[in-house]
Amino acid sequence: MAHLKSCLVSVAAQSLWDTPKDQTDTLDKLWKLLEARHGGGNVMERYRTELRARRRRAGKTLNDLFVDVKRLVALGYQAEAASSSVLDSIAKDCFIDALDTDLALRVREKEPPTLDDALHVALQLEAIHGATSSIPPDDGHRGRGKMARGTAAGRDGSVPSTVITKSNEMQSRLEGEMKKVNHRLAQMEAARRTADDNPPPRTWSAAGR
Repeated sequence: MAHLKSCLVSVAAQSLWDTPKDQTDTLDKLWKLLEARHGGGNVMERYRTELRARRRRAGKTLNDLFVDVKRLVALGYQAEAASSSVLDSIAKDCFIDALDTDLALRVREKEPPTLDDALHVALQLEAIHGATSSIPPDDGHRGRGKMARGTAAGRDGSVPSTVITKSNEMQSRLEGEMKKVNHRLAQMEAARRTADDNPPPRTWSAAGR
């Protein structure tokens, strides 16, 4: 009993200080106390709340949001018997809800069936928005002149070189972002397999919870 108490650290150890001794004087009482404060059910509910409240922060990429949503779903629903399709649907909805209002609306209009599809659509829309916003506005005379030249150049069915260039840039950005996502997911899967093959000893600590 004394050895178990000495193994407790951080928040778990604090439980011994703010609880009457007659509630921790047996192994069964101590175990129930730790289970009530740091048990799986309470921890999973905290992750679910964090998942529902998750919003994309300034400076964070869509890839970061995607990986974070996957992590919170895995932690918040680890004890659930739900199918993978149900969990993916939950993750997809939370991912879209975490986007800013305009982007979230445009992604929902595309009706992506999975979380991966939602990420792909969001990356495309964001790349298109970034490409169009980088084009400076023209004044009246210059705009009419460019419009006339563009119309004349397009009468033979050819595509203006600027459009082709922007399209190629967006495609390259999208491919690069997808490679980053796949790399992050591969790292997460490798870490999960390592954890499954080498489970830690069951000790009560804040780090383990």
